[in-house]
This record gives sequence, C-alpha cells and structure tokens, in this order.
Amino acid sequence: MDSLFTSGRIIDPILIMVLAEAVLLWFLRRATGRGPGLKPLLPLLASGFLLLLAVRAALVGASWPLIALPLAAALVTHLADLLLRWPREPPPPAVMSGSASHTLPASHRDSDQRFRTLVEVNRVAIMELDTRGRFRYANPAACRMLGYSHERLTQMEVADLLPAEEAERLHRDLAHFVAEQPEPFTYTNHNRTGDGRWIEVQVDWNYLRDDKGAVIGFVSISYDITAFRLSQRLLDGRNAVLERLARGAPLEEMLRAIVDYSQDIMRDAWISIHLLDAERGQLHSAISSRLPPSYLQAVEGVRIGPNVGSCGHAAYTGERTIASDLRSDPKWEGYRDLVLPLGLLACWSEPIRGRDGQVLGTFAIYLRDARAPEQADLRLIASAAELASIVIEHQQDATARRAAEERAQLLLNSTVEGIFGIDLDGRISFANPSAARLLGGSGDALTTDELIGQDPHRLFHYATADGTPLPRSECRILRAARAAHQQHVSDEVFWRRDGSAFPVEYWATPTYRAGQIAGAVVTFHDISERRRAEREIKHLAFHDSLTGLPNRALFRETLSHAHATFLRQGRPFALHMLDLDHFKDVNDTLGHPVGDRLLCAVGKRITQLLRASDTLARLGGDEFALLQENIQTRDDASRLALKIIDALNQEFQIEPHRLRINTSIGILIASRDECDVDEIIGRADAALYRAKAAGRGTLAFFESELAKHLQQEMDIVSALSLALQQRRIHFHYQPQFNLADTALVGLEALMRWEHPSRGLLKPEAFFAVADKRGLLRDLANAGILAACEQARAWRDAGLDFSQIAVNLCASQLGHPDFVADTTGIFESTGVAPECLTLELTESLLTQADAQAQQKLRELAALGVRFAVDDFGTGFSSLRHLSDLPVAKLKLDRSLVTSLPERRDAAEIVKASIALGKALHFTILAEGVETQAQADFLRAHGCDQAQGFLYAVPAPANTIENDWLRRQAHG
Repeated sequence: MDSLFTSGRIIDPILIMVLAEAVLLWFLRRATGRGPGLKPLLPLLASGFLLLLAVRAALVGASWPLIALPLAAALVTHLADLLLRWPREPPPPAVMSGSASHTLPASHRDSDQRFRTLVEVNRVAIMELDTRGRFRYANPAACRMLGYSHERLTQMEVADLLPAEEAERLHRDLAHFVAEQPEPFTYTNHNRTGDGRWIEVQVDWNYLRDDKGAVIGFVSISYDITAFRLSQRLLDGRNAVLERLARGAPLEEMLRAIVDYSQDIMRDAWISIHLLDAERGQLHSAISSRLPPSYLQAVEGVRIGPNVGSCGHAAYTGERTIASDLRSDPKWEGYRDLVLPLGLLACWSEPIRGRDGQVLGTFAIYLRDARAPEQADLRLIASAAELASIVIEHQQDATARRAAEERAQLLLNSTVEGIFGIDLDGRISFANPSAARLLGGSGDALTTDELIGQDPHRLFHYATADGTPLPRSECRILRAARAAHQQHVSDEVFWRRDGSAFPVEYWATPTYRAGQIAGAVVTFHDISERRRAEREIKHLAFHDSLTGLPNRALFRETLSHAHATFLRQGRPFALHMLDLDHFKDVNDTLGHPVGDRLLCAVGKRITQLLRASDTLARLGGDEFALLQENIQTRDDASRLALKIIDALNQEFQIEPHRLRINTSIGILIASRDECDVDEIIGRADAALYRAKAAGRGTLAFFESELAKHLQQEMDIVSALSLALQQRRIHFHYQPQFNLADTALVGLEALMRWEHPSRGLLKPEAFFAVADKRGLLRDLANAGILAACEQARAWRDAGLDFSQIAVNLCASQLGHPDFVADTTGIFESTGVAPECLTLELTESLLTQADAQAQQKLRELAALGVRFAVDDFGTGFSSLRHLSDLPVAKLKLDRSLVTSLPERRDAAEIVKASIALGKALHFTILAEGVETQAQADFLRAHGCDQAQGFLYAVPAPANTIENDWLRRQAHG
C-alpha cells in the first residue's frame, strides 16, 4: 500500500492541483461570502484524496479491489456531501381549520333570543361549532360568506369545506384543544364556498363551556380575507421582485420570482413567462415552475403568428388571448397533443408590453379546468405582466430602469397597507402615503417627506400599549435589519403623531444589495377592529348577555382564585347565593321582557352596595352569586346580606309596572375544610335552601348539620351516577286493565334503584335529590330506554303487552335534544313508537311552552301516545287538553282512594270522567285497591284501571310469567 504514495511522478502534480483547487475555492468562498471557510471543503478534499489513491493503485498495477475501494469511498463521500447540502424547507406549521348554538337554560331563553338577534344582524360572520367541528349555528353573514344556507351548514362539518390536508389537521387540533385547552389564537384557513370558489378566512375563536367549565364547543368570528391575502401576496411578491431589482439580480431570477408569487396566488394554475425575440419573431427562454421541461423544450423558439397557441397569438396581435377550452379552440389546433396529455384545458395569455407598447414577451396561465378568467384572474394577469415588463425593461437600458422605478412607486402608493423601508442606521428610507395616513392620526396629517430620515422606533414604536417604554434593543423592526431575520408581529402598537396608539400587525423583511443586508421593508396595517372583535367574543364567553355581569364560568374561576388565596394567605371570604323569591310569577303574569328588565335592575341595585373587590355574577335564571372578599368577621357577611335584602325589598319601577320582590340568601364563610369550588357552591346552595324554607326574604349561614345533609345528598348523587353508568337502575311493571272485561291493556314502567347499602329504593327516596342535582333527565331517559328494550324482548318472544307507559319529566321536555334522543332510542332498539306511552303531569302540561308543545306533536306524529298523569289534582285547562296530542287521562290515586265514601272526591271523579269522555279521551284510574272502587269507576264510565286490586308492580320476568305468557296461552 505504501507504493501508492511513493511511486508515480504523474500523481504528484495531480495532488498539487487538487490542493490548489481547494485553496482557490476556499479563498473564493471567503471573498464572496458564500461559505464559512474551510469546513465545506473537507468533503471535497476527502473525495479528492480517495480518488488519488485509486489512480495511484491503477498506475502501480494493484489488484482490482485496491482500485475499487478508494474509488467507491470517494463516490460515497461526494454523494453524502450533496445530500447534506440538499435544501430543506421546514414543514408548514399545523393550523387549526375552523361555529346549533350552545344551549342556554330555559329560564332565560328569551334573553338568548335577543342576543341572537344582535348576532343575526351583525355583518361579521359568527359561527358556533361543537367539539367535533360540526356547525351548530351560523349567522346570516356567515351563510353569505360561505355561500350555503343555514340549514345546509348545520348539516355539515367545517372539514367538509377544507382542503384534505387542512381537514386532517382540523380533527387533530380539535381533539388537542378539547383535551389541553390552550389559549385561543388567530389563524387562517381555506374554505370552498357553495359556488365552488376557494376563499381564505381569518378566524378569531374562543371556547364554549358548560356550567362546570368543560369545553363543549367553540365560537368564532370569521372574516373573508381572500382579497386582503391576494393583495398581501401580490404586494409581497412585488416587494420581493422589486428587492431583487434593487440589488441587480439577473433577469431570469426576477421573472421566476414573478412566476412563483403568481403561482402562490393561483395554486391550481400552471404559470409561465415567455420572452420575445422581436427580430426573429420567436418566443424563447420560457420560465415556469410547473410546466414540464419536455413542454418548454417543445415550444422553445416557436414563431409567433395568428392561431399559434395562446402565447403565439398574444405576442403576434399584442392583445390578451383567452382560450377557455383547448379541446375546441382553433388557435390550439396544432398544439393540442402537447397540452391535453398534461390535463390542461385552458390557457390565458397576456402580452408583456414595454413603455412604448412594444411586446416584450407573454405571461401565460394554464389550467386543468375549461373556463374563462374572472376579474381577480384578469387583475393578476395584468399586474404580473406589468411587473414583468418593468424588470425586462430594467435590463434593457437605463431609461427603462427609471420608468420601472416609477411604476414600482405607483404600486407602492396604491396599496392600503402602510409600507416603509429602513436602512442599516435604522432610519426611514422611503414610505408610502398609507403609512403616513395611518401614523398621522385624524387631526394631525403626516406626509411621506416628514417620515424620510426619521427613526421609526423613536417616532412611533417607543412604548408598549400600556405606555411602558420599549427598549431599542427589543425593537423587532430594527432587528429585521440588524439580524437579517424576517419579523412577523401582531401584539404591538404604533403611536400616532396625535399621541394615540393603535394595535398593528406588521411584517419586517430584510432587504439586500449585492448580496449584503441593506435594511428592511416593513408592511403594516391597523388591527383595531380585529382586537375589538376578540374582546367582544371573550366578553360573550365569560359574561351574562342580559345583565353584563360575570357568568358562571368566570365566577367559578374567580371563586377558585379566592379559595386558593385563602388557603395560602388566610384571607377569608364569604360566598352569598341569592335568588329572587316568586320571580316566576313576574314572568308568568307580566311576560319575560318585564322579567328581564327586572333582573337587570336587580343586578344594578346590588352592584351599588358592593366594594371594588366584591364580585357579583348571574348564574342563570333569577340566581345570583356574590363573592365578598377580605372580610374580618361573620358579621361583615351578615351586614352586606341584610343590606341586599333591604335594598331589593324597595319598589322597582319597570315601566309601566311598579314591582316589589324579595330575596333569600345563603352564605358560606370560607373554612379550611378539604373541598373544591363545586362543593363550596353546593354548601352555599344548601344554606340558600334553608333560608327559603325559613320563610323567604331572609338569610341563612351554612352550618355543620347542613354539611351532613349535603354530604348525604352528595353520596346519593355519587351512587346514583354510578348506578346510571353501570345500568343498575331497574324497572318494575304494573299491569293496566280494561274495567269492562279485565283484559290486559298495557303496563306502566316504575323505576327502582338497587342501592348498595339501603336495598331496593322507590323513586320518592331519590327523585328530589336527582332533580336538584340535574340527574332527573338521565333517569327519565334511562326509563324510556329500558321500556323500549323490554318491549323489544317481549315482541321477539311473541308476547303481546299492548303498550308500556313511562313517566316524562320537565328537564326532558325542555331539552332541545328531547325528540332526537327519543327517536334515537327507537332506532337503536328497533321498537315501534306506537309501543310507548309517555305520561306527563298536569303541572308539566300547563307549563309547556310553544317549543315543548311542538316536540310533543312531532313525537305524536311518529306514533308515540301521551297520557296526563295525576289528573284532577292540578289546574289543566280545556285549551291545553284540546291543543296537545293527549290520548289518555289518568285519575290521581288520591281521588280514587276516597271512593266511594267521600262525596267531594266522588263528584270530582265523576266530573273528570265526564270531561274526559266529552273530549274523547280514554280514562284510567290509578290506585284501585277495592272492588267497591272498581264498581264505582265502571258505573260512571271509567275505561281502565291499575292498582293492587288487580296486580302489584313486579319485575319483568314475573310479569312475563304471570300475565303475558298466561294471556298468550288463553
């Protein structure tokens, strides 16, 4: 191996040449600034040395492996160097692509409606999404922007409007937002409108949360920024081209920059620029980033003339040439074989004209769609062709260069964005009129000449929004020029000459001359309107839309902070829970508008009694919460509560009404018990219930016995929630019979809970707590599901049960998903709606508003039957009975128990039966326990009965064996 280094005089000059070349390249790189020094030359030296070894081995007649080994190593070294130098572009950041509305409690639905009216007439697109990105609501402005009807949008997801890659990111981001709940931020995405156009949308958003603070959706304010982005890209592209022009870049580089930014604007297009050799009448030097080299080579040197494709025709006539369908356009007769295999169906060509009208070349756009250009397309074509003419003429002579600079200034002056340049000394070198207008203020005009030579940091970028001085070292405008890094900023302000500040978004882009940093160009615009929208959406998310007070979500955060401060620093607080006594009477008698005005007046009157450190919130309906911080003794809380009670006892003037109300207040004094925010609120609620039980219009403190009672309630709620999850809520069934022949006519499902320690419980043992703690709707839905599943089982077994009756609760009927939930159960179980009877009490019937009544009608139209339970004990009106789809009246057991001895009960029963018969209702009596009761009811026309006289409630298997199968066998 040593001979490889010692033999052969030919090799020594080779080694000297390699070393000389390396040294030369190193000096060239150092001189031109295109390399860091010797480090990039190491791979070259290594590969050269290995190549030298291979040559020496060949000359001395070494074996083939000794020749091949260094040769292969040199090749690998060179390839590795090429791969390491291959340009890498960072992946684009993942961006969220992105609003039926959040369900408010029924008690202030009218308030929500008025708020919705404000949203409906707003010219800003406002949308609401659920956590999976499905539209739940879109105001008219959003529908207009997206080109879909509200009905169509609410059947879609945001992903339906997005490009595939943005849709994939959307689903990942939504899951991340719900799980991690990062701070909301502004983003943009692309939406395809109803008429097939792509628009770019800027979205400001925030979370929607339920009463417990959990994310249940998103609300957004969106703007169509397509025109702005088009203008921005156009401006940025022009700036990039003009920057290259200023530093004397080659013509090809500038024309390619025009093609690139035009390609960025028209993503689906294939764009090219052809230069014209006027003397020869030929197109040449085609530049394109998408058209394949084979096509560019095929059209290289083509002679211009009529019907010589779009570009040949445009260059020949000097007129814009539109070929909207290449398959039939005669100008493409001899060139279809070049474009149709590429899938291109349209070509628009704009002649690039010089200052004297001479054609310099063509700017062409090819598309896969056979269509004519729109106005935006034509503006891009004209703008790009104009800019191309500028750079072409700049290369031709000095006169053309001066004309191009004038046109560049025209472009600069025509934009609505503020633009200025700074040199390396941090002084303004140029500015457009928009920059002077934005920085001057309304009362003190500023000219561009006044800006030239000024220090932007000292003139308008000297402080933050709160007036805190901004150090010069932190000025990101100057940093763009100093560090040669582009800066994009949207959280700062500029100061006008008149001393006022406005929020800005700006881009500071370094500029170069002869390869060296020369300064920066800054493009900015006023984002005051965007900030206002952000504040509005944040306020909507954390404040009550009626009173403007903090809502439950914001109050929980404030209370949590106060509790943490108390545990850490010992600063006590009092939590007051208030509601207005008999407020419902105001709504029922005077209407919700009067009730809403009264709530606002109550909020204002209480606020006047508070300190700045106190926080009053409206939690919903007529329920308020007050956090009184930094109290000294329990008496401080008592005094404030008594002041509030006394203030609310004073007359309210709600024109034209004079109203008097009072309030009950439950108070919790902070303690060091192990409890969270929800438990603190629950304890104050317990004290409120105690105050109301004491006669209303008074106050009560949370005491230890209340803690025991509250703990019992919480134990029931916890166990009941677990039972619902584990489906340990069971049902017994009580048969219903025809009084005439004792034939089985149906069953009523009666809920039973197998408590882990207390055994089998009836509803009266846990319904009140479930209602208070919001579990009653889940229990009622479980009843419908269990009844339908049992009906399916009996039907599959061939057993006739006629129908099953299930009790309906107010929280079910008032929920917006009641119909959807119920029909979903029918679909999942395969049970016909005719098998189900839903029973609602008289009081629930009378309280049903128009929306609730419509839900009943929708289910009745499917075949569900309805019965009025406990009839005769409430205040049903004939109007409610006749207007709603009720088929059966159930006489209350309290009336039946007294039959036939008590005359008053007997008369009520007879009247109720007569009323029901007159309205063609089926009459069923509950609680029939004696033959005398059955005989009386039968004699006066009652149709059906249920009670211990006939059968006791029993599990499904007992009912099946004792009644259904016995009935099936005759």
